[in-house]
Amino acid sequence: MNIKKVVTCGSVDDGKSTLIGRIIFETQNILNDQKLKLKKLSSRFGTTGSKLDYALLLDGLQDEREQGITIDVAHRYINYKNQRLVFHDSPGHYQYIANVITAASNCDIAILLIDVKKGILEQTIRHLKILNFLNLKNIIFALNKIDLVKYDKKIFFKLKKNLEKNIQSNVKSSFVPISALNGDNVVFKSKKMKWYKGKSILDIINLTLLNKNRQTKPYLTVQHIHRPNRLVRRYLGELKGNLQVNQKIKILPSGNTVSVKSIYSNFKKVKKISNSPVSLDFKEQFAISKGDIISGLNNKQISTGNAFNAEIVITSDEQLISGRQYLLRIHNKFSKITITRIKSVYNFQNNT
Repeated sequence: MNIKKVVTCGSVDDGKSTLIGRIIFETQNILNDQKLKLKKLSSRFGTTGSKLDYALLLDGLQDEREQGITIDVAHRYINYKNQRLVFHDSPGHYQYIANVITAASNCDIAILLIDVKKGILEQTIRHLKILNFLNLKNIIFALNKIDLVKYDKKIFFKLKKNLEKNIQSNVKSSFVPISALNGDNVVFKSKKMKWYKGKSILDIINLTLLNKNRQTKPYLTVQHIHRPNRLVRRYLGELKGNLQVNQKIKILPSGNTVSVKSIYSNFKKVKKISNSPVSLDFKEQFAISKGDIISGLNNKQISTGNAFNAEIVITSDEQLISGRQYLLRIHNKFSKITITRIKSVYNFQNNT
């Protein structure tokens, strides 16, 4: 099953949680007892009058329900048209910027919500800069609460034109007028906006093709070393690419080469395998540690060195200091590194 990870972001009260809640509800990815619970929570904490408050399907913390805001990152999984969609609902308040970065860092698609009555806010630009920093190539601009402006197409197209000025040229963008509360253009196309010729939010996600750049050469990070007896060492990890018995591989960072003796998957011995959790043992024994890389002999996508450039997001109050030593975790290995020079700094809090 194809898996897509989607993050929602935007300013406070732009309707992020309501959007995902509406998708969960309308795609029937909710149990009957959850529907009953949603009705009770809506009557107690709801902010939508007599209607169901779909945001409460995401707001799990007591403070979130009482204040009507998102604080922590909420994760929801739904199945839709033979696809597995993982939604990450991020908070809108500026003091929770770190949570937005955490939510978006591993996603394929972003939905950036904008309240059409408020327009483009400082937080909208800040979140767009975060998406650009994280190199997200698929962004859906959901222009929400279009019902509050009587589905006015002039307001939609004016806002769309202003947003286009802030989009990088390599980003694939879509603009959708929606009402997350009423469900317009969320799961199904709305009949109230015949002037809109595009698709619903969920259909755009469903039709988005992801460029995963799959590894053709085998690649595995050693996650665990198993010793069933004193003569055998097996190396466990998640294999990317194809591997078969007797194939020669390279171990990094040592650079040693060795042939595969046995491959085990799902408690069975196999001769070849691709893109699966595996256990390997080799014809020769070398010093291999957790965090080492097993790769194809000619895999030029993986290299070793003692210096590199990096873009780092700081999510604490501490600052990086040139010359200071830090612990860096790469996969399952910790290494000591020293910051030699800080080239530039961007503050997401202040847009400086």
